[in-house]
Amino acid sequence: MERKYTVESELIKALVMYSYGRVNYEKAAEVASKAALIFEEEAKQNIPLAHKGVNWYAKELLKVI
Repeated sequence: MERKYTVESELIKALVMYSYGRVNYEKAAEVASKAALIFEEEAKQNIPLAHKGVNWYAKELLKVI
């Protein structure tokens, strides 16, 4: 079975990992479903954001969750 890379799936993993147990998978999936769309749109026009990547974005999201 081939897994597809999606920003949403990577964001979920990063949110769970960088929260050190504060955010469960369900909450991460809820946040990521909305945040991934924003990230994808912004990264198209904002090269520095695209360069920073999903992990950086996840850490920034955790600051406000």
